Amino acid sequence: MAKNCHIYYHAHCFDGVSSAAVMANFLASRFANSDFQFTGLGYSLEHPYKNLVLDPDCVNACVDFRFCPDKDMHWWIDHHISAFFSPEDQSLFEERKDPQHIFDPTIRSCVELILSRLASDYQYEPNFKFAEFMRWAAKIDSADFSSPHEAVDLSPPAMKLAAWLRSKPCNEHVDKIIRQLGHQSLEHVSRLLPGIKEICKKQTTMVSEVRQKAELRGNVVVYHDSSENADTINKLALYVPFPEAPFSVGSYVSEGEVKVSVGYNPWSKGICGINIGTICQSYGGGGHPYVGGISFATPELASVAINEIVTLLNNS
Repeated sequence: MAKNCHIYYHAHCFDGVSSAAVMANFLASRFANSDFQFTGLGYSLEHPYKNLVLDPDCVNACVDFRFCPDKDMHWWIDHHISAFFSPEDQSLFEERKDPQHIFDPTIRSCVELILSRLASDYQYEPNFKFAEFMRWAAKIDSADFSSPHEAVDLSPPAMKLAAWLRSKPCNEHVDKIIRQLGHQSLEHVSRLLPGIKEICKKQTTMVSEVRQKAELRGNVVVYHDSSENADTINKLALYVPFPEAPFSVGSYVSEGEVKVSVGYNPWSKGICGINIGTICQSYGGGGHPYVGGISFATPELASVAINEIVTLLNNS
């Protein structure tokens, strides 16, 4: 039976977009000839679903993003440790025990969580091989690269797609790419990305600027990008000039807010003794044990937080 399906996903994120494509494939296997709508969601200072109105006649699903307390969010799947905006949201999730609401922060990517749990719990057998997506989603989301230079190398198709998504392309283009990901290889999709050549050039320029402007404060690389399209920055580029630094804090202005990223150097020889996702969550952001992000309303608030976080990381 055909249905209207609305999938919400973590915007500007390789794992989020890939998860949306996998979820669409799953729902299409249950509801033939269905129409799909996709909406990207991003972290902000307010509850992410504050103004969201769900259509109860749609099949609504959210992947790779925070828990939605609305009873009409029929499917929810996430792996972020910061999946719950408030203790009340987490309590509601635990009370409902909805089998279609799936949470496991031990899984490296949401794509993997979707594929494994829907296969075991709902006998899902994809009509398209998503192994390539799962491998790259885990690699990118967990920064599982061999070196900082590999992390900024845009020659692999998946890395091109990740960089393109960071550039915040228009929703219409992202919608088309999600639909392509449901039945085309990453190699094919990477050739369809509008403006990808210019984005690759900008990343090369950005890496050069990081070499010149990033500073080392104790054990933390700190960098602020005030350039146009600064949100295309690859946070792992901060380790190119300081490969031994255990931590990084980067910031840029986007859509009227100051975005701050905090990360642990995946090539560091030491052990990360602090949960970065928890740090970011304490400022209203979120993330994983080794990486996270926060949004601030003003540069002043961001500056205070950056100094506090740098001190905290240096003392960890």
